[in-house]
Amino acid sequence: MAFLVVVFCIFIMGGGFYNLLKNPPSTIALGGGFSSLHPYPSEQTSTEAWVVMMLNGLAILGFYSAHRSTRILYDRGSANRWLVGGIFLILVGFWGQYILLRVKLGLL
Repeated sequence: MAFLVVVFCIFIMGGGFYNLLKNPPSTIALGGGFSSLHPYPSEQTSTEAWVVMMLNGLAILGFYSAHRSTRILYDRGSANRWLVGGIFLILVGFWGQYILLRVKLGLL
């Protein structure tokens, strides 16, 4: 049950309801090509929403892995691997969202 609540929260944070209600395109035409990032901060494409959901999922999985490392008492090496892996996933999730936002706002 807790897993379903987490998946539902990831769906909401990624803009799942926006995708269902507005039915945005997966790509948009910009200038001379196509982009999966909408140039306006208040709009998003469905591809962008799925990327945000995956990045949120990685960050939450990282928090779970870091929490799991505290439960391993008998093997210090294994606990350290869980912790480092969790920190790595958290950083990838947050860094990915930061880069996505910077690209969307045209700052990169």
